[in-house]
Amino acid sequence: MELKSDLATADSEPMRGRARTLTLAVALAVAAGPAGASAASAGQTSGRQTKREAEVALLSAPRRLARFAPALVDKQTGLLHSNTRASCRGLDRAVHGRHHVLRCVVSHGRTRLVLRYTAVGRATAKLARLAA
Repeated sequence: MELKSDLATADSEPMRGRARTLTLAVALAVAAGPAGASAASAGQTSGRQTKREAEVALLSAPRRLARFAPALVDKQTGLLHSNTRASCRGLDRAVHGRHHVLRCVVSHGRTRLVLRYTAVGRATAKLARLAA
């Protein structure tokens, strides 16, 4: 019964104007939604990282590095050994100092690990071992 009363008031002129305005606003939001999202993300450099960001990310992930070179990680603590170094360089063209694919070398003493670091997002990456 309430539905009929709502429909009756919706037929009045002020309600039709509000309904049109609401419909227009929703249609504009839906139409601009994907375009607005891509425009907002276009300003960000997602999928690209600086060399320093990649180096810090590698040194902050001992479990990921242990899969490739267990000698880099202390077995008792699960942390990287002291003086473990990471050095990365971009393999593609830099955009504002950021790269999508980097070649990184992680070393400690005689243990040397060469990785292909592919930035997927702002803080994520895919790792692949390269021949040394």
